[in-house]
Amino acid sequence: AVASFVSSSKIMCLTPASAAETTGLVDVYLSLQSSLSEADQILQYRYTEHLELISVWPLSGAEKTAHIVTVVGRGMAGASSILRVSGNEHTCHAGTSTVAVCAMPPKAVGVVPIEMSTNGADFTTDGVHFKYEPMPAVVRLKPSVSSGVANELVTVIGESFLPVEELHCLFGAVATVQGMWRSSSVVACTLPALSPGNLTVEVSNDAQHFSGSKIQLVSYGLLAASAVKPSRGGAEGSELVTV
Repeated sequence: AVASFVSSSKIMCLTPASAAETTGLVDVYLSLQSSLSEADQILQYRYTEHLELISVWPLSGAEKTAHIVTVVGRGMAGASSILRVSGNEHTCHAGTSTVAVCAMPPKAVGVVPIEMSTNGADFTTDGVHFKYEPMPAVVRLKPSVSSGVANELVTVIGESFLPVEELHCLFGAVATVQGMWRSSSVVACTLPALSPGNLTVEVSNDAQHFSGSKIQLVSYGLLAASAVKPSRGGAEGSELVTV
């Protein structure tokens, strides 16, 4: 290939197609003459499989939070690759030539293109995108009190709920259950067994990042009556009793 002079320490060359479009290492010879000499230095260049992105999972995540995504494609070379999101570059690991695990940076609400490179120069333009969704918010609960018995149904009213498999409700600090999407503002959740007390209820669209609304559910425990005093009274009523 004919080189273009850039400076006394740099030239640029356009790579020719590899023989039969095969991959692998080839020697790069630098010469100031039409024929090579023994003094000329031999370098190496690797032809790789054409890099192509097919999909990303999950397709979306909450705004202003980082996300771990799996990128599926071809030609990832089973090594560290460069992920470019909105012009910013991040390193991700390609476990195989077809799958890479990458960290998406925190971003505001919107759709961003995902581009990848294995050499830091040539980036894909395959139309793969990731969507940053608004963080869900809880406004109120219906009912807002519970006996604490497992399998009671509570309706969570709020905003920005998505009809996705990862939709979850969080009761307190650790009790997480699958949410049942009704609309963007309504989610139904089946309560786990709860101890008496007050606990917050939060919602997540990705089972990882939950709302921070701090709306509380009151769990009062099972009601049980052990005695009534007095235990009898007149049929006309109006008798004050203590339970």
